[in-house]
This record gives sequence, C-alpha cells and structure tokens, in this order.
Amino acid sequence: MPADQTTVPVRLVAGQSWTRWALLASLAVNALFVGGFVSALVRYGVSPPGTAQGPAAQHNLAAYVATLPADRTSVIWRKAAGKRQALNQNRRLIRDARDEALLTLTAEPYDKERFLAAQTLLIEAEHTQRLAQRDFLADLAGSLTPDERRAFMRWRGAARPQAGDRAQPQPPTPELSKP
Repeated sequence: MPADQTTVPVRLVAGQSWTRWALLASLAVNALFVGGFVSALVRYGVSPPGTAQGPAAQHNLAAYVATLPADRTSVIWRKAAGKRQALNQNRRLIRDARDEALLTLTAEPYDKERFLAAQTLLIEAEHTQRLAQRDFLADLAGSLTPDERRAFMRWRGAARPQAGDRAQPQPPTPELSKP
C-alpha cells in the first residue's frame, strides 16, 4: 500500500443497521414464496401442456382409447370417425344456441317468449349432443376387445383420484392381460 493512502475504519451510520435487517427479512419472505411454489409443484405435480389434471381430467372411454397402442387407437378412431364429426357439429350447434340465448337475454326490450324459445333450442341441442355421445361411446366400446374393456375399468380406477387424495396420479398405460 502506498504511503499516502491510509485506511479508514468503516463505521455504520445510525440508519444503516435497520436496512440490513430489512434486506434479510425480505430475503426470508422471498425464500418462503419460492419454497411454497416448489413444494406445490412437487406435491401436486405438473401436467404436460395441453392435458388436464385433477377435476378437469378426462377419465372416460375416449381418453382411455387414446392411451392404447398407436395401431390399435387408429383402428378404433377410424371406426368412430363419422360419430366424432357429428359430435363436433353438435358442439357448434350448442355454441350457436347458447349465443342466441345470451343475445335474447340482453336485448332491449326483454322478450320472455323469445328467450324461452332460445332456451328450448339450447336444451334440444344439448340433448342431441348427449344422444350422439351415447352412440359414439357405444361404438367405441363395441370396438374394444373384452381384455381392453376390463383394462379400462382398472385404468379408470387408477386414473381417478380417490376422495381425500391430494396428489393427482397419472393414469397408467393399460394392461391387456387377462386377470
């Protein structure tokens, strides 16, 4: 060290002591938030993009068919292609009927008869959709082998969370062996 430079001891100014504690407290709060976020990811898991998990997850026959081997899935979907198109068309009809019902609800002056007619159309469209779903699922079930139908019941039981479970288990790949 050159002779002309002298070291001066660093002293805390009276106001700097509390800022150090405030910074430490802020760091602790940030660590709590990050820890809570990470523990939520570990506890509840992360579902891949585009998939539903938890109450919104699909545990139905169509979701099960999608888990079968690719060659088997394509055969089953080809058999049900016409019914799937009908389902999509019915969804559009339901959406249009719902939009019409909302328009009549907000129109001035309010026309009760027109609103009831729009609601009736919506109910009929939803009923038609339910009937189309019934036929579609019947075709899917008819395309499955007896082993695949039994495996569906095991898959569904494993895929659905039990009451009180916090973690959402992922559905296993179906096993096609005889019990």
